[in-house]
Amino acid sequence: NVRKPSDTDRTLSRRSYSDAAFSGNETRDQNHLSQHLGDAEEKQALNLQAGYNERALAWSKGYLPVTLSILEALRELSFHQGCAQLIVKSGAFSVLGVVLRHDHRTQLVKLAVEIIWNILDIHPPSALMFGSKDANFEALSDLLIRLEDCYRLKDKELRNELAVVLCLLARERGNHMMLVLNQCLAIAIHQSTKLELGQEELASMSLSESDFEYKNTLWAFIQEMVYCDLGLSII
Repeated sequence: NVRKPSDTDRTLSRRSYSDAAFSGNETRDQNHLSQHLGDAEEKQALNLQAGYNERALAWSKGYLPVTLSILEALRELSFHQGCAQLIVKSGAFSVLGVVLRHDHRTQLVKLAVEIIWNILDIHPPSALMFGSKDANFEALSDLLIRLEDCYRLKDKELRNELAVVLCLLARERGNHMMLVLNQCLAIAIHQSTKLELGQEELASMSLSESDFEYKNTLWAFIQEMVYCDLGLSII
């Protein structure tokens, strides 16, 4: 049976982390020439990635029926562990962040979020593969912001699923730094505390069951992030 997208209240099973915590403090070459070349290569890589994301987004918009059919097929396959592993191995999983930049009211974004959730849940090692692209975390934070003041039930269900995805990504400590640097943690803290901190009037804040689920899931994500020194300083 296909899992309903709104089933965000399922219990998130706890999996052990690797013993080595992600430090993010890589040793840099002190030679100025090497440093300059390293910065230039990094900038070139970022420019290439930005160009790729722009072309991929334009392609997916220009071939919506094809993109939709591909995502529907991937969604069905993502429920099976063997197929999920093949999706990750093919590289398709790590580029799903491009789809998240579409209008969140489209079926494309809903399918992409569900595929990411399925694969992260059924094949935990895939979290690092998704985290291998900085643009994926940028897409996540951008989608979180766009969904902040949503009011449609479908949008709230998507928002709640996205929070579950953050929890699954945060279980892999190697993703912690990117989740901090791309503002995912800061956005989660703001959205989960703005009512209590008086940043939003009570009258304008929906207190539906879906909203409570969202806040609870965000706090589960924040709890995972306390293992990151930089994240802890923000919390």
